[in-house]
Amino acid sequence: MRSVVCRVVVRLSGDRSPERPIIRQRTDRPTGNRPRGIGLPVLRVAGPDRPVRSASASVGTPDSTSGRSAVGCRFVRLRIARVADAGAVARVHHTTWVTAYGELLPAEFWETHTLAERTRGWQRSLMRGLAPTLAEVDGKAVGFAHASRARAQHRVEPVRETQLWMLYVLDDHHGTGVGQALLDAVVPPGTPCQLWVAEDNPRARRFYERNGFTVEGARITDDSFANITELRMVR
Repeated sequence: MRSVVCRVVVRLSGDRSPERPIIRQRTDRPTGNRPRGIGLPVLRVAGPDRPVRSASASVGTPDSTSGRSAVGCRFVRLRIARVADAGAVARVHHTTWVTAYGELLPAEFWETHTLAERTRGWQRSLMRGLAPTLAEVDGKAVGFAHASRARAQHRVEPVRETQLWMLYVLDDHHGTGVGQALLDAVVPPGTPCQLWVAEDNPRARRFYERNGFTVEGARITDDSFANITELRMVR
């Protein structure tokens, strides 16, 4: 079995100490049903109120002279979003919706669900204390996720205590490990959980299936989401 080692330099927010080299090692054997392939190293940074939970991602083959991976050893930086991040979170949210649902939703839907309106909504939510986990690559927001206690939706009672409410990653960063890192951060591997996913979003369903989720049978039609049918998946 071949081992891969990548030298990662970590500096946490507010840390004035010298840079601390961290050696991470993995084998090239995939874990369970987790997807296999090159991902990005994860730098976890504590948020203003609580730390981001542990997350993981694989790394590429290192360059023996520089200690950098074949994909440049770029970092996925995970932290708790703040009010000042409303614009960045809204941009990811709006862009991913247009990419995933642009052809499924009528034109009038987008007349009210604009980027400006999404930004105002996130400003209100973040000011009220919603604290999604934000993923950044090269200093730019590329995804976010949030999980909390499950509750009834459209009179359908929950079957798990925890629900993944949102997980969005920009299309250019699919397959890089960003989505996996976010999922593992907000819902640690093996944690019982439920989520709702659009029936006509097969890529998302395949991602959750690789992480142990299965379609449970419940379905709803979301009238606030242009009557798109959503399926419940559980783990």
